[in-house]
Amino acid sequence: LDDGFVKCHEELFGSLGAVVHTDPGYMRYMAMSLGPCARRNRQRFYNHYQHHPQIGRADVIMCTYPSANCELYMPVADSKLLIIYVTTRLEFGRDHDRTGRQWRHWLDNLDILWRHGAVVAASNMFDVKYTEYFTGIQPLYLPPSCRDKIHYQPTETEILIIEERDTLAASEGYPREVQSKFQDLLEFLDTNEPSGPRLVSLKGAYNGFNLEKIAAHPAAVFLPQEPSCLGFFKLYRSCVPLFVPSKRLLASLWKGRILSPRNLRDLSKSKNAKFKANNLTDPRNPSEHSFSQWVEWMDIYQFPHVQTFESGEDLLQQLRTIDLFSISAKMAL
Repeated sequence: LDDGFVKCHEELFGSLGAVVHTDPGYMRYMAMSLGPCARRNRQRFYNHYQHHPQIGRADVIMCTYPSANCELYMPVADSKLLIIYVTTRLEFGRDHDRTGRQWRHWLDNLDILWRHGAVVAASNMFDVKYTEYFTGIQPLYLPPSCRDKIHYQPTETEILIIEERDTLAASEGYPREVQSKFQDLLEFLDTNEPSGPRLVSLKGAYNGFNLEKIAAHPAAVFLPQEPSCLGFFKLYRSCVPLFVPSKRLLASLWKGRILSPRNLRDLSKSKNAKFKANNLTDPRNPSEHSFSQWVEWMDIYQFPHVQTFESGEDLLQQLRTIDLFSISAKMAL
């Protein structure tokens, strides 16, 4: 559906001599999930595409966001290579069924596809571990390689504060009624002394996530709402100096929940992990121990030269003294 992650790898595919085609038209009609009549919609999809020339000439079919919609291509799994590319939790697209039935069917079908030779990959280490936990399959780690040909060239003076939900379009972002997890921190930063670095919110400065405009600022304070976000990758690839909450601060701000209440609610009736293949605890368990295990795999802690801060005061002190150009240069290596 969302071809953003696929486009991130166009350069890689091109180097292999591959031609990428995306055809979201019919899929947009079906939306992210298969709806309450999943079996009927699978059949409608097959009837629509079984003789489609684009499917006929394709050698590889890559499913992402949601990766669960690879279920739709099961009839051609013996003749096409399927790449199941998990980018935003394995259950995405099957998490609206309160009975958990579609989630369990997806786990079973993923196992079938994998045993028939499908490649299972993930864009981030959190989803690598998450997928392994629920399926026993160890996905290939394939981080986005997108480079927007936009590089860090600061001409502005303000430091941008970017909440992850600000990187998303309103139609696919977080519900408007959800209060920021970082409200207290944002209020503190909004009242920092005039002599210190000036911080402004992305939402207040620009209408949406504009990488070219962001790269013109000295640095960005990135406040995640989920374990992984494409916007973070884009900022990092553009070598924008990034400041993120430390693991200890994040535990306090997130109140010990590694997954949003949305994830916890929608999977509340699903069974426990099918395999529990690794030694991690259930990520849906809102405990300090679970958080401490899973937070290690978040995007913001996987990449070198991303700066962490313990408090608002610590952040302001770092911004006064740190060499931002040096950080950016190291990120480019």
